Amino acid sequence: MRIPAILTEDESCTIRAMVDEAAELRLQRPGRSLSRQTTGGRRSNRWLSGVATCASCGRLLAFSQTHNGGRGMYFCRSNSTSGCPYPPYVASSRLDAHVEAEFLRMFGDRPEYVKRR
Repeated sequence: MRIPAILTEDESCTIRAMVDEAAELRLQRPGRSLSRQTTGGRRSNRWLSGVATCASCGRLLAFSQTHNGGRGMYFCRSNSTSGCPYPPYVASSRLDAHVEAEFLRMFGDRPEYVKRR
């Protein structure tokens, strides 16, 4: 099953500008780094946690390894009582791979955006 594109090119440009501005502001503050922090001072262990949104309600997806037998999952934090009619659970490996493939399709020929492994 093919996952549809997550962002249009215009949306991508807008988000990229916001991320670049936020990263620059964090670097200007003493003692700060570019790494994202979650509550409790721990770094999020998945890069789409708090970035990807639920297609049903628009809330941010969270990451957990307690769902799906210990394999990583992104999920909607809301439930049917708080307004999300179809809260998703998506395997992190699947969503991460899709976003990486879309990113490389859009920016793979621009070395300023892509650091090869």
